[in-house]
Amino acid sequence: MPARTTGSHDLGANLELCTTDMKFPLGTIVEGKTAAGRPAKFRYVKFEDAITYVAGHFCNMGAGETDWEVTNDISAAMAGYVPAGVVFQEVVPTEGQYGWVQCSGIATVLIGSAAVVAGDALKNDGTTDGALDEATRGGTDVVVAQAIATISDAATGLAILTIESV
Repeated sequence: MPARTTGSHDLGANLELCTTDMKFPLGTIVEGKTAAGRPAKFRYVKFEDAITYVAGHFCNMGAGETDWEVTNDISAAMAGYVPAGVVFQEVVPTEGQYGWVQCSGIATVLIGSAAVVAGDALKNDGTTDGALDEATRGGTDVVVAQAIATISDAATGLAILTIESV
């Protein structure tokens, strides 16, 4: 079953669909269910940059962005970035398209160059586009998720998103 909206503010939005024209105001958040049937929230964004998007990639608004234009390009997003959410679509977005990222709930995420275990806090990986890595709690790391299972390096697995802006 594809991801879909639910609840009292159901827009009838196909969360799997990415388009070249804007269908909703950028930053719109809706409640819905993931393809696995789990409750989640999704944010409407514009995908920037020509870095290939992959399901499980974490996206951020770059420094100075105010309109929910996001990227998975870690070199463009690290300084002053704002966490946005995870690409989840089976047919992933491309540069310049509009679509949804998952911003709360249990999501499939990509892990960078070091494995993580259940309970690890996760932050953007500093070297791999779209990947997350183990974070240090209580430090300067911006924690965006918590692993709920062991995830090998360069693999995808389940984490619960903890993005503060949702």
